[in-house]
Amino acid sequence: VGTIEPGGESAVRDVLPDLAAVARSLGFRFPDADLACVAGFGSSAWDRLFAGPRPAHLHPFPELRGPLHHAPATPGDVLLHIRAERMDVCYTWAAQLLDKL
Repeated sequence: VGTIEPGGESAVRDVLPDLAAVARSLGFRFPDADLACVAGFGSSAWDRLFAGPRPAHLHPFPELRGPLHHAPATPGDVLLHIRAERMDVCYTWAAQLLDKL
């Protein structure tokens, strides 16, 4: 989970279109890794990053408490869930993304 500093919106917008290209590139280099990435955006970040109306059900993440589990309200702007069978491939992709940000 990351926070977009004021003025950093354009850097995030520039990286987003490259997610699929980087996935393909790393997939060719590491075909056994089964690499995937999902990007999620916080409610306030959406308004700063994208034009037009926000999705109808997009709202700040509330704290959730249940009998067994607790999910705190998180203030992050961007979540990149990077997944692969090999942790080194996850690290490689995350490092490339962070270098661009």
